Order: sequence, then C-alpha cells, then structure tokens
Amino acid sequence: MKKLVVKITLGLVCVALICGSVAYIIIGKTPGELLDYADVRLQGHPKLEWIAAPIFSVVRQITEQPKLEERLAKTFNVPSLPPLLVDMSLVEALPKASPDVLRVGPGQQYLSIAEAARTAKDGQVIEILAGNYYGDVALWSQRKLTIRGIGGRARLYANNKSAEGKAIWVFRNGDFIVENIEFIDAKVSDDNGAGIRAETGSLVVRNCLFYGNQNGILTSDKLTLLEVLGSEFAYSGAGDGQSHGIYVGPIAEFRALGNYFHHSNRGHLIKSRAEKNTIAYNRLTDETNGRASYEIDLPNAGRAFVGFNLIQQSATGENSTLISFGAEGLRWQQNELWLEKNTLVNDNPWGGTFLRVAKGVSNVTAINNLMVGYGGYQIGATSTVIDNIDAQWQWFILPQRLNYHLKSTISPVTTNYVRPEWSPEPGYYIDVTQYKLDPAASKFAGALPVQQVEQ
Repeated sequence: MKKLVVKITLGLVCVALICGSVAYIIIGKTPGELLDYADVRLQGHPKLEWIAAPIFSVVRQITEQPKLEERLAKTFNVPSLPPLLVDMSLVEALPKASPDVLRVGPGQQYLSIAEAARTAKDGQVIEILAGNYYGDVALWSQRKLTIRGIGGRARLYANNKSAEGKAIWVFRNGDFIVENIEFIDAKVSDDNGAGIRAETGSLVVRNCLFYGNQNGILTSDKLTLLEVLGSEFAYSGAGDGQSHGIYVGPIAEFRALGNYFHHSNRGHLIKSRAEKNTIAYNRLTDETNGRASYEIDLPNAGRAFVGFNLIQQSATGENSTLISFGAEGLRWQQNELWLEKNTLVNDNPWGGTFLRVAKGVSNVTAINNLMVGYGGYQIGATSTVIDNIDAQWQWFILPQRLNYHLKSTISPVTTNYVRPEWSPEPGYYIDVTQYKLDPAASKFAGALPVQQVEQ
C-alpha cells in the first residue's frame, strides 16, 4: 500500500512539474524559476521534499539551472582593473588654474579631494589631476559645483573608507556636475555602499567609471534630476539582490544616455523609481557569467522612454525578464512605456520575457524592436505593438562575442507613428549624438545598424 501511495505521489509530482513547466513557459518564466518556487512551497513538508528532490535534481541537471544556495555559494569574480596609465605630458601641459578653479593633486594647491570639498565655494570648479587616490572620500554640500578629472581620469579607490558610511562621494543640497572620475570598490557594512550617493539637488555624471561597487550610483527621494552620460557601470552588487548598477529613488527625472552597463551580482543593471525615465543609446549586457536580475527595472512605472539600446540577458542571470515595468506597484499618476528600436537578447535557452508590464499601466507602445532568443512580451495593459521582429542569430555579425551588428539590412521603419508628448524632443537626440551606439541607429530595427562584413 505504501509503495502504491509513493508511486501515485511520484506520478502526481511529475504531472504537476510538467504542467507547471508548460504554464511557466507560457507566462515567460523558466524551469529554473519553477523549481525555485517549488522548493519554497515544499519547505515544511519533508515527505514531499523527499519524493520531489531526485526529480528536481534531474531536471536541474538537464536544464543547467542550479539551486539558489548553489548559485549563492558561487564566487562572483571581479577582475582586477588594469593600471591607470597617466600621460604626464598632458598633465605637465595643463594651463595654470584660474582663480575660480581649485586644483587637486601632487604639487597642487590641494593635496586631497576631501580638503578641496571642505574649502570649495558655490560655483567653483574642482580639477583633479589624473592619477590614483586612495581612501580620499568626501562630502560635497555646495549649492553649485563642477568636479572633473584633468589630464586623464582620476581614479578613486574606496580603500575601505566612505563618507558618512555611505559612499566614496556624497552630494547634498546642490547642483553638481562630475566628469572624468573613476569610483572603485565602494563597500559599507550595510551592503549599500555607493560610488556616488546623491541626496538632494541635481547630479549630472559624464565619462565616468563605476567598478566593483555595491551600488554604482544611489539616490535618495529628494533629488530632482539624475543624468548619466557616456559612463560605464561594471561588476556592481553586494550579492543580496538589493544593490544595483544604478539605483534611482522616487525622484522627478532620470536620464541614461550612451552608457555601458554590465556584470551585476544578483542586482539590476538599472533600477529606477523616477517619475520620468529616458534610457537611450545604452549597452546593457550581462554577458558571460553575469548574474544580473533585470537589465532594466522600473518598479513603480511612471513615464518611460526606452529606445535605441542593446539589452542582453545572460544564461546565468537571476531572472528571466529583461525589462520590468510596474512590478512593485504604480506610484505615479501617469504610467506609460514607449519601447522603440531596441535589440533585445535572451541567452537563456529555456525561455524568458523581453518585457513584463504590470496590470494598471495605462499604455505600452513597442515599435520596431529586434527580439533575439526565446521569449516574448507579457503586457498587462493596453498596448500597441508594431513591427517587432523575431530575429535569427545568423542575422548578426558575431553574437557569441556580443557583436549584434546586422549582417544584412532589416527594413527601416515604414509605419507612421507619433511619439508621446512627454518623450524627449527631436533636438534632444541630436544633442546626444556623441553618446549613441551608432549615428545611424535610428534608421533600422533594433539599436545597431548594418555593419559591413569583412570577406
């Protein structure tokens, strides 16, 4: 009798697993996510766990989807940065600083960044000589300030230090511009350390590197604007799933243009709760051995323009969804998403979702995106989907090396449509040409146009 019960139970588990797998695939999930869910549901039921364990183990081996504890035990390797090479001829050729410029570096007016931060007056410019700076953390509280590396980039190693236990640099109460700075290895005890912590005012970041930090940039809810241009965010995350490449609080506006985000440790490449988001001309690729969750997470929806990006999810990521919109509840009065001319790549062979939209969102428009790999859209809202193309791997130059330039022409958009009134003005695109993946990107489906194949 017991053997019969075991056989029946085993059969029911198999049927449930098969049916569950089919259902998960339909809703854009993977077998690994189903097994993770089943593991949690079976906790506290030792007999069922004992029966299900060998079946789950076989399925995990076949699909190469390890258990959560196995994934957590795996080391997240952060490669060492190559040495910062400073061209001393550029440094030596620098003109003498003007009266409104405070210069930091060996032999300069200020030897440390922290000292310049304490001294600087509103409206001044801080110039930091290219080179390495260790543990030189700072709090900036001026009303208006520009801080930039000169003669090359200034590289800031946290060196186990932080301003106010928060970040390498903390910005408060002003409008700041940061250029040509590298923020390396920010870590604090609560796993929420950041290269930059922006608390109030506005922040513009240009041509910077954020590498190996728990968060690249972290904002409060009192910032008015965060704009990030032509910068790189690499190997972010504390491994807790709560720290990200960029984590934007519920602020008025966030813009990310022409950046490179890659290799996150269980967090998202971008997470933004802002009311308005413009994410364009970026490369968001989790790449080989990446462990990112979402590539873009807009958990409270709002208004978002996501266009002309290359967005790639690795087979080893922590989530099957590339772009998530409204998953944690709708915070804002207007909730609309415009998704245009992105190349969306899912490397997980067992399925996934290119875009997942929560119920309650007023409108979603998806136009002329390339979808590469298994998956689709899961949109719980009124939607307009025009000329989205299921692309084949062989259409691209070298996808195994993340070269998603097209070998042959995909027809330019012929459908007439009008972008929403809240999307960036046409001139805005012209202004950021230097940050585009390619100047001709807007002519073709997906972010990357045709590239000549060498014979």
